[in-house]
Amino acid sequence: MIKLFLILIIQEILRYGNIWVFGNAINNNQCRDPDEDYLGRLFIDYEMTYRKYEEIVFKTKTFEEKINSSYIIRITRENLFENTECLMSSRRTLDVSKKSLCPWKSVITYRQDRFPFYKLENKCTCSKCSLIGDKFLDVNSFGCSPVIETVPVLVRGKCGSDGFFIWEPSLEESNLYCTCSLLTSLIPV
Repeated sequence: MIKLFLILIIQEILRYGNIWVFGNAINNNQCRDPDEDYLGRLFIDYEMTYRKYEEIVFKTKTFEEKINSSYIIRITRENLFENTECLMSSRRTLDVSKKSLCPWKSVITYRQDRFPFYKLENKCTCSKCSLIGDKFLDVNSFGCSPVIETVPVLVRGKCGSDGFFIWEPSLEESNLYCTCSLLTSLIPV
C-alpha cells in the first residue's frame, strides 16, 4: 500500500511537477526566493561566522589550506585579463587603477543565483607590467597578476518543500586589483 502511494506521488511529480502536501500543491517549477531582508540576515550571520573562522586561523597561525577548495567558486582566467590598456600614454588619468604598472578596471555584475546579487569585479587590463614611455618590464620575468580574495556568498540551491529556494553558504573568489610580480620563483620550491 505504501509502495503504491509513493509510486503515485513520483508519477505526479514527473508528470506535472506538483507535490501535494496536506491538500496544497507545491509546484517545483514555480519555486521562489525569500525576500531580500531574510537573505540579508542570513548572509550577515554567515559572513560573521566566516570572518571569526578566519580570525581564529590567523591567530593560531595555521596557514594550511583553510577550506576544501572544491567549495570555492573560482574565477576563470579569461575573466581576469583583457589587454585593452597596455600603453601608458593612452591612460591619462589620476585614477590609481589606471596609473598602476598593471592597470585594472572595475565592473559591477549582477547574478540572480548569488547573494549579494550585485558584486564589484575587477579585470586586469594588461598582462604586461608597463613603465613610463610605453615600455614594458622584461616580459619573461615580470607580469601582471591579480590579487584574489576569497569572500563568503550565498548560492541558490534546490527548491525546498515550502516552495522557496534554499540558499546555501559558499565561497567565491574576487579580484581586488592587479599588481606587477615575478613570473618565476627565485627560490626553488
